[in-house]
Amino acid sequence: MVSIYFIQDVNGLVYFGSTTISIERRFKQHIRDKEKGKGCSSIKLDLHSSVYYEIEKCSEENRKERERFWINNNDCVNEKKLNFSKSEYQRQYQREYRKKNKDKINKYQIEYRKKNNFII
Repeated sequence: MVSIYFIQDVNGLVYFGSTTISIERRFKQHIRDKEKGKGCSSIKLDLHSSVYYEIEKCSEENRKERERFWINNNDCVNEKKLNFSKSEYQRQYQREYRKKNKDKINKYQIEYRKKNNFII
């Protein structure tokens, strides 16, 4: 079973997510990810002054549909509104990643070509 949950901080910001592990354990992962400077939209929340609740359980097959319902029908910090199929979501993510990291990607490609004796 999958748990759909939300986290709300003292400022009223809300994040929705889903997990197959305990919500307490997943919440701790959110905190660790924020401390490491990585993670998802939950990094916008004050996680040390937050509460978290399970709002429903569902099957793995319905996971994205139910998570999408909560995200799209509530005011939340989730950046990915899950309006896409998996392949559309991946393409959208890749486009956004390339746009944000254009210089980094170009630098990597130049170094790769030099290292592997490609003509520049």
